[in-house]
This record gives sequence, C-alpha cells and structure tokens, in this order.
Amino acid sequence: MLILLKGGERKSRAQEEVSAANSGWEGKRGYKRLFTKEVKNEFNFEPIREVAFLFIGIFATMMPALQLIGDYAASPAGAKLINYNTLYWGTGILSGVLDNAPTYMNFLTASISMHGGSVYNSLGVKDFAEGVGMFAGTTTTLELTAISVASVFFGAMTYIGNGPNFMVKAIAEQVGVRMPSFFGYITKFSLIYLLPILFFTWLIFFYFGVANII
Repeated sequence: MLILLKGGERKSRAQEEVSAANSGWEGKRGYKRLFTKEVKNEFNFEPIREVAFLFIGIFATMMPALQLIGDYAASPAGAKLINYNTLYWGTGILSGVLDNAPTYMNFLTASISMHGGSVYNSLGVKDFAEGVGMFAGTTTTLELTAISVASVFFGAMTYIGNGPNFMVKAIAEQVGVRMPSFFGYITKFSLIYLLPILFFTWLIFFYFGVANII
C-alpha cells in the first residue's frame, strides 16, 4: 500500500512538472505574441534620390573646374600657393561645405599639375602617389596624405560635407528621429569637438612633419 502511494505521488509530481513545463512554454509563446510586434519595413529610396541628384549636379559641372585648377596650379603664381599645409586646410575647408569626393579630385589635380603631371595619366598618378619617376625627390606623398586626410575628416563638419551624412539625416528624420539643424550641428558639435581634433592632426602630422617620418 505504501509503495502504491509513493508511486502515485511520484506520478503526480511528474505530471505537475510536465504541466508546468507546458504552461511555461505556452506562457512564453503568449508573451511573444503579446509583446512582439511585427513592424512593416518602411524603406524607400527618397533619401538616396536626394543624394543622387546632388552628386549628378556636382560631377556634371566638375570637369571645367578641374581644367581651370590644373592650369592655374601649373603657373608660377599658383605653384607658390601649393604645399601640404595649404592643401590640408584648403581641401578641408571646402570638404566641409562641399562633398569631399570632388574636393579631393580638385586638389589632387592642383597638386599633380604643380609638379608638371596630369590627373588624366593613370601611370603618372601612381608615380605621384609613390613619389617616384618624375616626382622623385618631391613632397608628393605628403601632399597626397594631406589631401586624403582633410577630405575625409573635414567631410564630417557639416551635413553636406559627405553624401552619406545628408542621407543618414534624411532617413533619421523620415522615421521621426529629431536631428539638429544644419547650423545647430556645426555650432554644437563640429566646432566644439571635431575642429580641435583636426587642428591638432594638422599640427602634429603636417606642421611638425610626423607624417613624413612615418
């Protein structure tokens, strides 16, 4: 009799455990149904379309500017103005208010033309980047470094300094995220946090020539 009671007790406990496990599973499923909500993907191409129109306008008017800049940089008056310090700040300032890709291209054209090369000669551009061939013994590698660093880093100074900046802002606003205004972003973030970093980058790596040593 005692054995039967113990067996029944064990069976009852096992049934309770199974029941509790089932109820727990159902509870989890119910929790998921209650608190998990399917959100429809509201992606659209409107932000990308805005940036695409901006790029089309920039690159459509870029070729005459490259020719004018190249001719001026090859002249004695233009050559006096071009060095890695002026290239850093010139590229940086324009990259902050224009897209950094065409700004990079313009200042690269100026630097190559100053040394007698052409941006349309792919092998010449390669020699310019490596500081060999007709560019041996010059500061072309440091000039290219200054242009590259400034065009990328200064592109974050404003929403229009880099194409994706504007696109991310448009996407965020489209889903209801509050974003700072154009000038609010500059005064509250760029000038306070980013500009000092860019200044010390120039001071250490270009003014004191650390980039040339590296």
